[in-house]
Amino acid sequence: MPEKDKNLAEIAGFFPYDRAREFQDELVSDIYSSIAKRQSILIHAPTGIGKTAGVLAPALKFLFDEKERGHRLKIFFLTSRHTQHSIVVETIRMINGRGGKQIILADIFGKKFLCGFDDVVNFLPSDFSEYCRSLRSEKKCHYYSSTMDASSQEKKFSKAGLAMISRMKAKSAERAELRAECKDAVLCPYEITCGIARDADVVICDYNHIFNTQIREAFFKKIGADLENSIIIIDEAHNLPERIREMLSMEISEKGLQLALRENKRFSQDCGDYLRAMIEFFISRQADDEGKTRFGEVLIENSEILDFLKARFDIPKMLEEMELAADEVRRQQKRSFLGRAADFLRLIASTQEYEEFITIGYSDASDGFFTIEYFCTDPSILTKEVIDKAKSIVLMSATLEPMDMYSDVLGFDYPNMHAYGNPFPAKNRLTLIIPETTTKYEFRNDVEYRRIAFHMMTVLSLVPGRAVVFFPSYSILNSVIEKSKLTGRQLYIERQKLSKEGKAGLIREFLKDEKGVLCAVVGASFSEGIDLPNKLKCVMLVGLPLRPPNIKARKLIQLYQERFGRGFEYGYFIPAMSKAIQSAGRCIRSSTDYGALVFLDKRYDYENYRALMPKDWNIVSTSYYE
Repeated sequence: MPEKDKNLAEIAGFFPYDRAREFQDELVSDIYSSIAKRQSILIHAPTGIGKTAGVLAPALKFLFDEKERGHRLKIFFLTSRHTQHSIVVETIRMINGRGGKQIILADIFGKKFLCGFDDVVNFLPSDFSEYCRSLRSEKKCHYYSSTMDASSQEKKFSKAGLAMISRMKAKSAERAELRAECKDAVLCPYEITCGIARDADVVICDYNHIFNTQIREAFFKKIGADLENSIIIIDEAHNLPERIREMLSMEISEKGLQLALRENKRFSQDCGDYLRAMIEFFISRQADDEGKTRFGEVLIENSEILDFLKARFDIPKMLEEMELAADEVRRQQKRSFLGRAADFLRLIASTQEYEEFITIGYSDASDGFFTIEYFCTDPSILTKEVIDKAKSIVLMSATLEPMDMYSDVLGFDYPNMHAYGNPFPAKNRLTLIIPETTTKYEFRNDVEYRRIAFHMMTVLSLVPGRAVVFFPSYSILNSVIEKSKLTGRQLYIERQKLSKEGKAGLIREFLKDEKGVLCAVVGASFSEGIDLPNKLKCVMLVGLPLRPPNIKARKLIQLYQERFGRGFEYGYFIPAMSKAIQSAGRCIRSSTDYGALVFLDKRYDYENYRALMPKDWNIVSTSYYE
């Protein structure tokens, strides 16, 4: 029997459907083979193959085989999307419903989102963590107090807590359902979820739970897990490099320090000298050689700010006093600017030995305040340890090509890599490049924006249904929209800093209009966060979503040129094309969808960009598209 068929037969008890989809059987077999050999695997699998079931089934088969041998493993399914949590929960319920092994599931989406107090959702992570800790230590959290057994010297669950854990295990409860039931019972949803996770076979969680070292160590200690006995599945893995950079990066402004100084005075703390010294440093770097305010970027030596402060203070003592002051502030108002200043200095102090960090200063033209950003260029600083220690890692995405870039950037050593075909009919998709305009920086002017608006409106006039137009930035979106006159169609425009409720309302109104046009920005709220099967007839990409040619971009290019000889590809071209392709993927979401993908920028027709597009798109480049 061929290995593929043998693997499928063995996994059948963990597969939620009677038959596999096209290409799904190959995916299942490849993943099972990799996990069984304790290897890592990168998967490029277009939408529609059934990645969730295709990866869970072989992982569960291996986990239960190991359980029978006396080895206890856990599967961590990492995703940042609420919708994907629901898909994983439903898949596990379907597998359980087939009468085979009963899988225990824990669904975690960040501690503050599980918290029974509704007013903590907008807290910064560090503020929430300290606020939660202070409430528990002062016995002011009734949810926590009723969950844990107060008579025990050790942290043990109360009878009510144990009963809730047992009930939620049996239901394979989703996060929202668990939170609601715990809140009604006055129990801590987070502690209950962690109680389930101790016995869970599958834990759904965010990237932070595994890749943020501090969070992982605390989380694993709480649920009795370790990397060596973990199978880690990473969904939407094309986002992982940028998410890790965000975890290791932070910025703070002179304005934030002024607010911290005001906070220090209001709450009678003793950190005024520290904050004034930080402000003095910011002001000293804001001025150029002639003493004038600098509005462009400036690269600052990583050691400069700590050296400046070391000359005046004992840094460990300074950090300790600022953090204690921040704790006191949070007890009274839940949020602390003092705490953010301490976190910023703590990050710099803890990563000084890494050359992969850069410090950038710039003035905000809108208010004149100077901001300093501490930026990590290399995500492998965090990912390498996880990759090396975990039992097996599965990276999967519909846009994970070229896979060798992700392997290099994240720090894999020769992982298995597999790409699968598109299960949707090619005849349902028209892919056009219209090489008549560009958003290249030197051509950004009113004349070019009018040309873009003309072609955009002409294409949209030919589309018999809803469409989404993606732009590289809000600035370009606004400039083009100002020059657009679209007869018979309503534009639904994504605005910067739109609230969660505002986003939901915008999509709701857009879907009511059968000829609506949603105008959005690549990498913002709608280029990945919406799934609208049978709702769209066209997705258009206006321009290329390249990084601004700033210090960050130059440093990324330099890093990857020095390491892999592919600086412009890894640091500039490929991430932009990945975002563009991900956005274009909003159009065809099911086998019955049909529509047009339109790329409105002449650079998409250049060889180095066009080579990065999916091979099955059958691209047509034409100026005569009517």
